[in-house]
Amino acid sequence: MKKFFLAMMFVVLSQGAMAQEVQKAMPKFATFSYAKVLEAMPEYATVKNDLAALRKKFDDEAKRSEDDFNQKYELFLEGQRDFAPSIMKKRRSELEEMLQRNIDFRKESDRLLKQAEVDAFAPLKTKVNGILSRIGQERDLLFIANIDECDLPFVNPDFGVDLTDAIIDELKK
Repeated sequence: MKKFFLAMMFVVLSQGAMAQEVQKAMPKFATFSYAKVLEAMPEYATVKNDLAALRKKFDDEAKRSEDDFNQKYELFLEGQRDFAPSIMKKRRSELEEMLQRNIDFRKESDRLLKQAEVDAFAPLKTKVNGILSRIGQERDLLFIANIDECDLPFVNPDFGVDLTDAIIDELKK
């Protein structure tokens, strides 16, 4: 009976040691939050302020165009009883064109703002990606995943590590 327990104990211990060796030998991965890392960068506030100022300029211009349209529309409504059919048609056409230009401006300004955001954050992301590459190589990681978009609903912390704080520390150097 003692031999049986000793044999079982040996098997259990050897499997435990093998499991630890397998776990050590398995490639590890890491996770991090891009949003938290970017927000920790000193350049982040400047980029956000610049983008907000640009957005305000576009919004101010859109508001000015909208006010012009509203003013002309009110004049149109006030005088439509007195307009000849050809003048009515011309003014209606002008208002429709003006409205379409305003809509096109909004669409174009949204596109330009999105592109400005991509362009403004590109140097910050390049800097973070350089740090990610260096840390990944130093720690012999298989990959590093961004967890911001919930693409990884479960991450087993026994096999991976969260690098967010380590990356923020690197940025402070």
